[in-house]
Amino acid sequence: MKIERWQIYIVCSYLLLIFYFTIGEYFSIKFYVLSWIEDRYVEWSQFYILIFTSALSFILVKFIYSKDKLVSYSYILFGLFCFFVAMEEINWGQRIIGFESPQFFLEHNTQRETELHNILGNYLSNLIYYPYLLGFFAILYGVVLPFIVFVSRSRKSQTIFHRFNLLIPPKILIIGFLAGAYFIFYSKLIPILLDKQAKWFFYEEWGEFFIYLSLFYSLLIKLHGQKQIKTNNKKQVSLFRTIVKFSMLILCISIFSTLVSDLSHGKSRSFLRHRAHVFATHGFYKEAVEQYEIALGIKSNDQDYNFMKNLDKAINKPPWGEQVSFEVFNIYEDSRVTLFEHPPSKITYKLTVPYNASLSFGIALNPEVWNADKGDGVIFEILAKDGKEERKLFSKYIDPKNKIEDRKWHDEVVGLSKYGGKEISLSFVTTPGFNNNNDFDWAGWGDPKLISNTKKF
Repeated sequence: MKIERWQIYIVCSYLLLIFYFTIGEYFSIKFYVLSWIEDRYVEWSQFYILIFTSALSFILVKFIYSKDKLVSYSYILFGLFCFFVAMEEINWGQRIIGFESPQFFLEHNTQRETELHNILGNYLSNLIYYPYLLGFFAILYGVVLPFIVFVSRSRKSQTIFHRFNLLIPPKILIIGFLAGAYFIFYSKLIPILLDKQAKWFFYEEWGEFFIYLSLFYSLLIKLHGQKQIKTNNKKQVSLFRTIVKFSMLILCISIFSTLVSDLSHGKSRSFLRHRAHVFATHGFYKEAVEQYEIALGIKSNDQDYNFMKNLDKAINKPPWGEQVSFEVFNIYEDSRVTLFEHPPSKITYKLTVPYNASLSFGIALNPEVWNADKGDGVIFEILAKDGKEERKLFSKYIDPKNKIEDRKWHDEVVGLSKYGGKEISLSFVTTPGFNNNNDFDWAGWGDPKLISNTKKF
């Protein structure tokens, strides 16, 4: 069997992507992580892949409408679906144009952006999860169907699959669809099988990228075949050149769009805060705090021990996914970088306390949960362990959900002079209110720092 150049190119593109997705982190972890955030290379590539896939679907209708109108309508629906998903990827241009989200999205979308998939996901999460649906589609359509066509040699079976101009992926694309399904399900199987969180939340993104790219290849190959039939092979068009040109076009305009995005809103607060969140999610705590500080226009004292910058040195109990993270709480125009700790949780640091040191912090609940129907409050505690003895240095219960007077930053200072020069375990603890109800307990420690009154630290 002769292997065509376009088949080699597709296989190499899959292998290159697999290499980048799985090994790229070891070359430049920061570039790797940042390439996946909003308005960056991968998201723009997905957008243009889906846009071109949508356009190819509409072009194919021109070739098959006269032969089978019903099938042509399926291509139209598929093209509209790809266009919808593409626009959802970029929030229908909201971050580009900069328009405010309509009130409906502000009330129903947790990200407060103009997109429907988050809203639909909230309502349908108990019935179907979109990545799962996409994963099953990849297996059935991209793997099982081509395999059945390949092993079926009877004329009857070939007629059933081909006479209606159905889009059947070439066998070579099984690699892409299989890789897409693998990454999607792998991200969810890790916590179930190994009882731990997946290293990256990008696994689903990887899977979606492979599936979208494989659909794009399928339509491009299909359209090429239809053009060859229409011209009766009089004018041979190289499929290899066509695929390479489209691939290079997508790559170039994705890079250009990323550069434009960086120039247009690279210094905006929302963009910097999102970048900080990505840094924090993947363990770059120092960089995350710096991004938050730039976004808020503040600068921390380098002599202070910043607990958030050293979160990688802490022990979290229980080690639940997003129970501990970084956020910004804005309370009456007082915005602070906040160590988010949903109760019940305990964050413990081992450190040597400088002489004449004190612990400075603010405690609060996110203003978004200041409603009586969202449970009771949270107990904040500071514990210090010197050797075998653990002492409670601070404890305070606040309930801004039900008490108006608690709707503020509660600034506190805890003296640590008695531990000067000693190595201790210092713990930040949050527990539910007295009714043991932790619903919407979005608790946070505002800008926690260990401040030394001496020069040496």
